[in-house]
Amino acid sequence: MEINPIMDFENIISEKLYYEENKLALKEIKETLKEILDRIENVELSLISLGEEIENLKKDEIKEEKTTIKDAKAVETNEMDGKDINDKIYEMTLAGLTVDEISSKLNLGKGEVLLRLGLMKARK
Repeated sequence: MEINPIMDFENIISEKLYYEENKLALKEIKETLKEILDRIENVELSLISLGEEIENLKKDEIKEEKTTIKDAKAVETNEMDGKDINDKIYEMTLAGLTVDEISSKLNLGKGEVLLRLGLMKARK
């Protein structure tokens, strides 16, 4: 086998060029991968943020539902209390208390006590 220095030199240059081309390609691939990983990280952060916003919206919605239920119960209670208040006003009137005394004890305005008394009289 004969050694051909020109052929060896060409092979070495060829290998060196191939290596340099691959080195550049690898560098581009690494940069592209880094960009992709950065984008993935940004997407993950966005998803986490969206998840937190959804949880907060769910909590707010639950609070609103509880408030609505609480308000509905308060309306029911007030309606029932209205019956109790009417009974109390009637009993206090029978006991001889004045409108001022009744309104003070039940934390009602005089006008409301008078109105309720008037409505009771009108029913009878």
